[in-house]
Amino acid sequence: MELHRIKGIDDRYFEQMWTVYDYSFPYFEKRTLNHQATAFTNPDYHLDSYVEDNILVGFIAYWVFPGYVYVEHFAVNKAYRGFGHGTRFLGEFMKTRADRTIVLEIDPVVDELSQRRLRFYKNLGFSENPFMHKCPVYRLNTPEADLQVLSHPGPIDCDFYERFNSDLREVVMRRSGELE
Repeated sequence: MELHRIKGIDDRYFEQMWTVYDYSFPYFEKRTLNHQATAFTNPDYHLDSYVEDNILVGFIAYWVFPGYVYVEHFAVNKAYRGFGHGTRFLGEFMKTRADRTIVLEIDPVVDELSQRRLRFYKNLGFSENPFMHKCPVYRLNTPEADLQVLSHPGPIDCDFYERFNSDLREVVMRRSGELE
């Protein structure tokens, strides 16, 4: 399997990534194409894809900040789910960033699917944090989503959370224009 960094919407694997992205996340947790293009202009944003035989198997979209990495989106192509690819991809990602805290968000645990998602991350060593927060909106006329913050290698404190939340609102969600 090849690791390929997607650097823009004109990349040869972007369309495959965008398809996986589209069916893997709810509408209110997804960037528009213009918002995605804006993210690519920030040198702290990275979109790593895992490719086999010219097929995108999965991807991790993340932001590198001083002292930590924020995983904004992580997904595996539905044709490749259930084979351990997600565990392998995220495990390798974590090893190469062992010097930093890794932060991500998940939906609150309310059903079997969300319980499985939490177990997946906990099995990789992520910790739950007491910070339920509102993720800023990706799209016009959608509410801020309640999400649970997870971190690796251990829980984060209030100061860390405030720094993360500020970076999320001021850097990650930055747009070139109005909400779409």
